[in-house]
Amino acid sequence: GGFTDEDAITGKTLDEMISLFNIKLFSRHAAIVDFKKLSLCQRAHFKREYQKSI
Repeated sequence: GGFTDEDAITGKTLDEMISLFNIKLFSRHAAIVDFKKLSLCQRAHFKREYQKSI
């Protein structure tokens, strides 16, 4: 599905965020805190990325 500007975090599109995102650079705690700021669609995507990375 598409993402509106409201789903983006501070001027980043989801695609830009994904390219910058590396779960290994974050502690578990920091990742969880940031996770709560994400939209539902982004959460689902990042959850998949996270599971792939462990």
